[in-house]
Amino acid sequence: MGPRTGGTAPRGRDLRRFLAGYERFLLSLLDAEFEHFFADELYELAEFALTGGSLTAALRSEGALRSLQSLWSRPFLATHAARPTLQDALQATDLLEHALRPLAVQPPSRGVAHAVTGGLAVLPGLTARRFHGVPLLLSEHGIYLRERYLSYRTAPYRWPVKALILGFFRLLATEGYRARI
Repeated sequence: MGPRTGGTAPRGRDLRRFLAGYERFLLSLLDAEFEHFFADELYELAEFALTGGSLTAALRSEGALRSLQSLWSRPFLATHAARPTLQDALQATDLLEHALRPLAVQPPSRGVAHAVTGGLAVLPGLTARRFHGVPLLLSEHGIYLRERYLSYRTAPYRWPVKALILGFFRLLATEGYRARI
């Protein structure tokens, strides 16, 4: 059984806090100058998901969608020139929400976490390491990031969507390598 994907989005102060962190997370995916936000905001999303918040509902909220639309249309980002559409934002949100679902799984609190790829499979290991000090062993049986780049070359998404998702996979691989034993 996968993580709980129902629930309701946060409101009020919790929503504002979530959206501020989510905007920093998105910014890290789209601009190299803000990559330093990625790890902290990834773990904030994990903490939100693990402490009873519905990450799926929060990511699919109108506020999160508006944050993405506003952010990637900023003139200093390369995505601005592509004039991202609402359809782009919906597709990117869907892909990102699906990729982040493993954050809602309770990570192991002891032993050694072993991931066989630097991609999505490393997410539970990263959260186990961050929240419980569990060592993370990473062994790649292929180059996951390269495979994502190749697969998205022919994917049916516009460039802004690809830029966001490939930014996520790139920074996730970086964090996985950084956090391993």
